[in-house]
Amino acid sequence: MTGIWTTAHLAAFAAEDAAFYWAPPPLDHSGRTVRQAVRLRRGGTAIRLVLSNEYGDGALVLDEVTVSSSDGGTFLPVPRAGRLRWEIPAGETATSDPVPVALVGGDELLVSCFVAGPGPSASYLHSAQRTGATAPGNQAGERELRGAEQFRSLYWIARVLVDAPASGPVVVAFGDSITRGDKTTPERDR
Repeated sequence: MTGIWTTAHLAAFAAEDAAFYWAPPPLDHSGRTVRQAVRLRRGGTAIRLVLSNEYGDGALVLDEVTVSSSDGGTFLPVPRAGRLRWEIPAGETATSDPVPVALVGGDELLVSCFVAGPGPSASYLHSAQRTGATAPGNQAGERELRGAEQFRSLYWIARVLVDAPASGPVVVAFGDSITRGDKTTPERDR
C-alpha cells in the first residue's frame, strides 16, 4: 500500500445543540451495531477510516469496526494501531490502519461499528440525507442486521481516505446546510 492518502469522503460534524430544536437528537448506541453507508468520490485499492469523537465529553469505545463494499460482501475488520478495539479520547479523531478493499469513485462503503458499553454519539451530522441502521448486539460482520432500526444521521465517520493520488477537477462550494444538500431526496447524494 502506498504512502499517498487522499480524501474520498468528508463530513462536517457538530455537537448536539438545544437551539437546533428541529434537528433529531443523537441516538444512544450502547450495546448496538451501527451500520452506515458513505459514497466515495474517488477510488483506490485500500482505505483508512478517520473516526471522530471531537464533540464527546468522554472516551468513545468501539469494540469492533468493519467495512464492506456496498454489495454487502465480506466485512473486513478495521484495526487501529493493530487492535480491533478503538478507544478515541474526548475531543479527538483516530485513523485506522490501511484496509485492502478495492473501490472506484461513486462506490458506497459500508461501515459497521459495534459499541458494547456506553455509546455516546456526540459527534454527528444530524441530517446526512443517508439512511443508516442500528441493531442490538454485535452484528458488525453480518450481511443483514437483525432487528434493525433506521436513522438519517451520520455518526463518527469524519473521513475516508484512499491510497490514490488526487486527480481531476475540484469544486468547492461555500454555504450553509442547503448548500450541503439538506432537504434533498435521501440516498441520492444531491
